[in-house]
Amino acid sequence: MGIEARDRDARAGELRVILEPRRGRGADSLPLAELQALGARVDARSRSFARISAPPAVLRRVAELRGIRALRFPLRPIPVDGAGARDAGRDVLYVGETQVMSQLGALPINFVLEAKSLEEAAKMFGPAAKAAIERTVKELQELRRQQASSIVVPQGGLPPMGPGPGGKIQMP
Repeated sequence: MGIEARDRDARAGELRVILEPRRGRGADSLPLAELQALGARVDARSRSFARISAPPAVLRRVAELRGIRALRFPLRPIPVDGAGARDAGRDVLYVGETQVMSQLGALPINFVLEAKSLEEAAKMFGPAAKAAIERTVKELQELRRQQASSIVVPQGGLPPMGPGPGGKIQMP
């Protein structure tokens, strides 16, 4: 489930980006052979994403390939203070992010990874994502149960039962 790292640093003149496959697809659906034919290097790959290094001109062509939803720069969370300066007094907080498909579309799920390094966070991601998904499913089931068992009483009470005054219509 972790990341398969091959190269650590991008070469001079190259940018390192994360490739996101189309919604509902994994990294195995990315056109890796086409990426390499264009001159991009696959640095790392997980189940969900791939990290590549390539010159900007190659990245423009990569963005047009079928099967790629987005290119983005890797995010590295850094604690900052109220003025936006780096806060060395606080630890880096690693947050995992995944999504599950529902009848209404993608449901985002976020969770904190209690890790001291990016490598440790990457190793924890799979089990933490599974636990977060299971927790979310249980919460949704509980909400559904509560909704099904709630009794709705109309405002103003119940309408009168049976024929009331003025009900002079009779069936033959």
